[in-house]
Amino acid sequence: MKYRLISIGIVFLIVTTGFLGFITFESNVVRAGTTIYVPTDYPKIQDAINASKDGDTVYVYSGTYYEHVVVNKTINLTGEDRENTIIDGGGSGDVVQITVDWVNVSGFTITNIGLFTDGEGLRIISDNNSISGNNMINNSNGIYLTQSCNNNTITDNKVISNSMNGILLDIDCNFNIITNNTLSNNSDGIMLSYSSYNIIVNNDISYNRYGIHLEYSEGNTLVNNSMLQCGIHISGADPNVWNTHSIDTSNTVNGKPVFYWKNQNSGTIPPGAGQVILANCNNVKIENQNVSNGSVGIQLGFSNNNYIANNTAFLNNMYGINLYFSDYNTLTNNTAFSNGANGFFLYHSSNNTLTNNNMSYNDNGIVCNQICNYNTIINNDVFSNSYVGLKLGYSIGNSVKYNTFSFHFFRAITLTSANSNNIIGNKVSNNDYGIRLWSSNSENYIFDNLVSNNTWGIYVRNSPNNHIYHNNIINNSNQSYDNRNDNFWDDGYPSGGNYWSDFDESSEGAYDDYNGPDQDVLGGDGKVDKGTIGGGGKNPYIIDSDSRDNYPLIEPTKNFMILKQGWNLISLPLIQEEQNLIKVLESIDGLYDAVQWYNITDKNDLWKHYKVGKPYGNDLFEINETMGFWIHITQPGDTIFFYNGKRFTENQTITLYPGWNMVGYPSLSNRDRTTALNNIDFPNDVDAILTYNSRVQRWEKMGPSDYFEVGKGYYVHATSDCVWDVPI
Repeated sequence: MKYRLISIGIVFLIVTTGFLGFITFESNVVRAGTTIYVPTDYPKIQDAINASKDGDTVYVYSGTYYEHVVVNKTINLTGEDRENTIIDGGGSGDVVQITVDWVNVSGFTITNIGLFTDGEGLRIISDNNSISGNNMINNSNGIYLTQSCNNNTITDNKVISNSMNGILLDIDCNFNIITNNTLSNNSDGIMLSYSSYNIIVNNDISYNRYGIHLEYSEGNTLVNNSMLQCGIHISGADPNVWNTHSIDTSNTVNGKPVFYWKNQNSGTIPPGAGQVILANCNNVKIENQNVSNGSVGIQLGFSNNNYIANNTAFLNNMYGINLYFSDYNTLTNNTAFSNGANGFFLYHSSNNTLTNNNMSYNDNGIVCNQICNYNTIINNDVFSNSYVGLKLGYSIGNSVKYNTFSFHFFRAITLTSANSNNIIGNKVSNNDYGIRLWSSNSENYIFDNLVSNNTWGIYVRNSPNNHIYHNNIINNSNQSYDNRNDNFWDDGYPSGGNYWSDFDESSEGAYDDYNGPDQDVLGGDGKVDKGTIGGGGKNPYIIDSDSRDNYPLIEPTKNFMILKQGWNLISLPLIQEEQNLIKVLESIDGLYDAVQWYNITDKNDLWKHYKVGKPYGNDLFEINETMGFWIHITQPGDTIFFYNGKRFTENQTITLYPGWNMVGYPSLSNRDRTTALNNIDFPNDVDAILTYNSRVQRWEKMGPSDYFEVGKGYYVHATSDCVWDVPI
């Protein structure tokens, strides 16, 4: 009891004063005894321990000892040379186990119990031991304290390349001191699980998943720990496991201070953080930080109404930004890329707003799991994450709007046991699964999304009573899947269903000549019917034998066109009130590198150019709906170009001059050549029309039965001056 009180006193001194200068860590005091030598007196270490008495020293000369050692006497177990005195566990079991109090172990390399096996390098199930000057290499856990081990000192050890934790304190291991150790290339460097009031000081921790992991642990003190390529992680569903620690800025991640704030109600995190942790904090600003190459860049626990903006978090081992039981926070204009797990991870966190963030090249972009409700996820760019762009799991009421999800190896948006969420107006392209519902049992609304060029467009499994309509489902290898018969793939009449790019691939095509709930009244209504002479009739889109879209749309619901890599000859089907070229093309910014237009009226400079990044020589700065123009797309595959503008209310006019005119087609409908030319006589006013098919990369000459198509650009050869009145 006397020695325990001394140890508790040391802990109290460190916690209350933070003063470390005169504290030294010495071996525990035991009865003076005899020294037994291995292999001189006994060939095996265990034989020597069995022959020893409390207070003896078992001194082991250099060599490799293939055995499992149980220290069940209060002794000093000392190796001659830590590098060359090796205890090898042979691939299984505990290499060394301490079962009694007041043992000192020093001077060994303790190694080789096998990866992820049921055994440890050094297992301690007792109190007041000193473990110093050892190497713990290639074990499962390097040093493992369990069963309420208290007041142990672990100092000056090298704990390297253990498959799980370097040092693990597991369940009620309290008042221990971990100091001056080197821990590298383990899964976690130091792991405290349900263990409190420990002192972690002056450790050099590198290249672990987490440097120091505090799981359901309270009141621990961290001072002057240097973490390289790792950092601190806190977890636990109780505020006390977040806001009772002492972690000051002497702790560093990659040479930059850790800012651990607790119980703060305002303030701004100072610049230059290596890692930011908020515990029970409100109204704090975290701005313009580069929190990278650690474990978690920014972590919030039980912290509400904070503002996290313009931060960069990349190459963290686990998360870029992590919210844990934290509500009503705003995350905006942050970049999280190449993090080992998730760009953003929300757990039990609701009513947060994520807007204008960039999440790319992580394992997952955004994960909202376990009661993450009523979050707003809007205008984020989520692309090229290895697995999932956005996961909503066991969560309700989230609003996912106007985001871009592209190039994910598995799923762009996935809902698992998630109900009453709104997925609206997102661009979902070039993924394995576009939008996937799994065991999400009611009232998810999925509408106004562009779902294109995925292996599976919208995939619904074991998920009834969801509403899926007004989506543009285009060019997916498998447009849809539904193994139930109780989802709604349209919004009834007259609202309608979805636009399906493959609706009717016969030569007849899909037509809209009728209206009404049964599509049997003459006159179009934007819903597909066959246009059969003498009457119409509903023509549903068949998803499977018991799922269908009863009112598929004849045209897409959004203003967009699909561009191919290389040169595309296009025009704008809406009036461009804002004609600035960069503004008009802003939805594909970064995906094109050149635009050009042939101006027949400028005989001295017929071709006008805009080249991205060219500092001089550009002379094309505005484009409008009367112009046809070339645009060069750099992105492979299909590029979705969203265009804005005002709908035509009257015919538009284009002046044609003798020779080749490069013009647009400012109309809302496809028309055959004669109807579209309207007031222009072919071949007297115009004698040739060309367009370019970028899909097959060839020129096409328009014949009398060919159609002018919305969004295409044309070369029109005029024989004289004339004005083309283009019908809307």
